[in-house]
Formats: sequence, structure tokens, C-alpha cells
Amino acid sequence: MYPKDKTIPAEYLDAFKEIGNIGAGHAATALSQMIQLTVDLSIPKLIIFPLNSSSEFPMVNSQTVASLFFSMSGELNGTTLIFFPLNALSEFIQTFLKVSPENPQNLSELQKSALQEIGNILTGAYLRALSNFLNIKILHSVSQLKFDMEDALLESLITDLDYQESMGLLIESQLKIIQKSFNIKFYFIPNKDGLINLINKLDAVLKKNGHN
Repeated sequence: MYPKDKTIPAEYLDAFKEIGNIGAGHAATALSQMIQLTVDLSIPKLIIFPLNSSSEFPMVNSQTVASLFFSMSGELNGTTLIFFPLNALSEFIQTFLKVSPENPQNLSELQKSALQEIGNILTGAYLRALSNFLNIKILHSVSQLKFDMEDALLESLITDLDYQESMGLLIESQLKIIQKSFNIKFYFIPNKDGLINLINKLDAVLKKNGHN
């Protein structure tokens, strides 16, 4: 479970930062190959937070976002979410498809498919980095696209008893293409059983690498 005193060991944060940077590198390479342009993906912020109340969610507001939900399975169960700010979604899609949607909340099938493929690349890259670091198998589902406010989307997870007393990891990513910059939020949220397995596996890896 999430520590009652809300203190996260420094070595956990360091490990997640390393995993995040590796995942970002893989994702940038895959996106560059997808559009044949140079893509840079950096991680300005990485935060671990308790999943008890939306008031404790970091950097969450009531702005409307395009969100992609993925279910995780295998040796680690839970959910991943990707948030694309709605006010930048048209320009973001135009960068990849060269065509801008008239209404960002009413995307064509091609535009939905492109957004979901981008989300699939990001999720696959981050989870692959995590699975390699922990030497476990993690699978993810096909994504579900939803439009809603950030806080409402995250609050919906709290109502699920399987996620209460768990924790979340926010990877705030900055994607740069052709002098354009887009902020994307990636949330990794294991359920309670997934969190226990994650901590056990992470402790074992850190101990093996000389951390006490």
C-alpha cells in the first residue's frame, strides 16, 4: 500500500525516473519512424501520489482533455491513462496527419485511429521499460478514447474499491516536433494487488543492485 506517512523512498523515485527516461527514448524513436520527422520526448516532472482523493492528485485541473484508457494485465494489473489537452489537440493531430480536425471532440475515424496509435506507442514504450527493469510481463489492452475533465476522469478510479489505498505515478511528458511543443500526461495506476507486486519486484531489483 501507499506509505501512511506519504514518504516515498528516494531510490523508488530514482528508479521510476530511470524507467521513464528509457521509455521516453523508445517512444520518441517509434514516433520519429512513424512520421519521418525528428521527435524529442522529455520528462519535466515525475510524481508519485496516493490514490485516495482527487484533492491529492498532482497538477490536476478541470480542463477538458482527450483521454486514452488502457487496462494492464499479466504480472501487474491496473490502468494507464494518457491525457491530451483539448485546446492543443487539433494542432497535435495536424502535426501527425497534416489535416486539422474541425472539432477536436468530433474526430474522424482516421484521426481517432492516429491518436490511439500514438497512445499505444507511448504506453507500450513506458510499460516495456518497466517490464524490462523488473523482469516481469506486462500487457495492455486496446485503448478507449474519452473526452471529459481531468479531475472527473481520475475521480472515477477512486470509486473502484480495487484502486483505493493504491498509488499513482504521473509522468508529465513534453513532446517536441518541428519547433512545436505539446504537453502530455501519462498516468500509471496499479490496483491494490498490482501495487503490492510492483513494490515487491522493485525492492528485489534494488536490493540486487546494492540498495538496502
